[in-house]
Amino acid sequence: MRRIAERAVSLRRVGFDDIHCIDAMTNDYSDEVLAEKIAALQPGVVGVTAITPSIYKAEEVPRIAQEHAPGALHVLGGVHATFMYKQVLSEAPWVDVIVRGEGEEIVTALMSAVRDGRWPADKRKIKGLAFIDAGEIVATPATVARAGTRGWRAFA
Repeated sequence: MRRIAERAVSLRRVGFDDIHCIDAMTNDYSDEVLAEKIAALQPGVVGVTAITPSIYKAEEVPRIAQEHAPGALHVLGGVHATFMYKQVLSEAPWVDVIVRGEGEEIVTALMSAVRDGRWPADKRKIKGLAFIDAGEIVATPATVARAGTRGWRAFA
């Protein structure tokens, strides 16, 4: 949940305020309960983060969202998706876009493009994404995390 909260804080700093965090894993929500929550919210974007042990469960969230909030953009991030984006996009075609690397700046750029009506036209211009375009898996150039408490890190 810490990663999700970090993304929410970075989005709130730039004016996004309609953000809802559902920690389905910690709260042990069934797929049915999660579906009800998504259906009630009708979000424009559904974002999920996952580490390797939870990737298959995380891949199911956008599939559930596709059924219960049609039209939402399905975003997946986290360490597994960052390094295994080709696998994730191949096995979960309902994932629209993967955020690769430290997500604060990438998610902000992505959500700004969505808000401003530039998504999906500008998707190749946003660094740190992976997606399928015309049947091809595309990864935009990586970003480098800013200096901070975690130091300098580059992501593939």
